[in-house]
Amino acid sequence: SDFVKRYPTGDDTADSLGQLAVGCEFAGKIDEAKRWYTQLIESFPKHHMVPRARGSVDRLNLVGSELKLTAPLLNDASKTFNIADLKSKVVIVHYWSSAASTYEADFAILKRLIEQNGAKNNVELVCISLDEDAARAKQAIAKAGIPGIHLFQANNNANGLNSPLATQYGIHILPTIFVVDRRGVVRANAVQIGDINTELKKVQ
Repeated sequence: SDFVKRYPTGDDTADSLGQLAVGCEFAGKIDEAKRWYTQLIESFPKHHMVPRARGSVDRLNLVGSELKLTAPLLNDASKTFNIADLKSKVVIVHYWSSAASTYEADFAILKRLIEQNGAKNNVELVCISLDEDAARAKQAIAKAGIPGIHLFQANNNANGLNSPLATQYGIHILPTIFVVDRRGVVRANAVQIGDINTELKKVQ
């Protein structure tokens, strides 16, 4: 904090602003995180970290806003999914990767939730893979037998946590989970895997 105040346009200031913002997020200081992200965006508009910073601000401001999400399907990249087509359903949006140590346990919980709520309460699961390649994601999904809509996008060697789907909402921790209501509006943007059922009850 002292460094960026003393050297507001220094060579290392953009990286420091990004570290401050992420650190504040992890500490639960959301308003402060948004201020650091915004300073990075405004002071270094051409820096490579800016798209992720802008996405992070969008994510932190998501609650009460309509979720925008269009992406290729994992199993058929020629087909594009649009979350707007799921209005009238409650949607769990789950960002994940098979590189994360908890993904198998997370899938088991999500599978059980959809079995309990999917048909009965019109709940849909959208899983966004931030794996390095589609084959790895497909293998993990097949092994888990996880239902839902599965998305994957890589672009010009930008994959994983650098992929367009990760950058869009500044995803840098996995899993990241949103709950979206029947109007397409985000009701929760930082749900813990064990708290999904509680969040679903709020939007039934």
